[in-house]
Amino acid sequence: ESESRVFGTFRSETVDGEAVTQEILEGTDLTMVNIWATFCRPCISEMPDLAALNEEYADRGFQVVGIISDVTQAGDETAGEIVSMTGADYTHIVASDDLRSGFLRIVNVVPTTIFLDREGKRVGETYSGSRSKEEWAEIIELLMEETSE
Repeated sequence: ESESRVFGTFRSETVDGEAVTQEILEGTDLTMVNIWATFCRPCISEMPDLAALNEEYADRGFQVVGIISDVTQAGDETAGEIVSMTGADYTHIVASDDLRSGFLRIVNVVPTTIFLDREGKRVGETYSGSRSKEEWAEIIELLMEETSE
């Protein structure tokens, strides 16, 4: 299981309505996939930090991608408001059928965060719950060392 790509192949849309596939999770050295929900306060409170990390590590082959577990259609107003309010200007993907029948099936806590390498394979563990910016930075640094070896 850990050898395969966590999300396999999928089609979905961003919250803004752009088509997106698994390719967004491949080709960057390290992708932080943060699964959140519009009703989840801890999720929302850590999003400004995730936006900052996305920016700070961008030139090191790092990106943050959000997956909104409780939104299935693009153009969701609540999700859109949260994204703009928190300044979380990285890509947010809605939970399409493909995603719901795949990895999201086993996610029962939000936020849940996993990290993927450039092939879309999982690096490190599955992180349940929110973390401080400092804690995430430590984890990111550690996983970057692992993926660059």
